[in-house]
Amino acid sequence: MRLFLITFYLLIFSFILVVSEIFVPIVRNLFTGSIFFLVPIIVFSLLGLFLILFVTKENINKVLKKYLILTGVSALSFFISVLLHNLFYSLSIVTGQVVWLSYLMKIFDIGFFFITLFACPIGFLIGTTVSVIIIFRERYLR
Repeated sequence: MRLFLITFYLLIFSFILVVSEIFVPIVRNLFTGSIFFLVPIIVFSLLGLFLILFVTKENINKVLKKYLILTGVSALSFFISVLLHNLFYSLSIVTGQVVWLSYLMKIFDIGFFFITLFACPIGFLIGTTVSVIIIFRERYLR
C-alpha cells in the first residue's frame, strides 16, 4: 500500500479523534486538565504535513493530488490557525493602551478564529470526501 494512503487514513482517524475531543464528553474528559489535549491536534496537523509531502512525491491522478493536498493543507492550517488566534488574542490584551493597535490585533484574532472554526474543517471535509470517492472509483470500479 502506498505511504500516502496510510497517512490519509490515519489523518481521517485523527480528525475523528479531534472532533470527538471537542464534542464528546467522555473523550473530552480524558484530555481535560492536562497538556495532552493538544496531542490529537498536533498529530492531526503533522499527518497533514506528511500527507502533503508524500502526495507531492507520488505519481498519482492530478485531480486526486489536488484534493489530497487540500486535505493536508486544511489539517496543517488548523493547528497554525489555533496558534495564531491565541497569539493575536494575547497581543490584543497587551496592546490595550494603544486603541488602534488593539483593534487591529482583535481583527486578526477573530479572523484566525473563523479560519480555525470554519475554513479548515470545511476544506478538510471537501478534500477528504472527494479523495475517498476518487480512490474508491480507481480501486473498485475499473
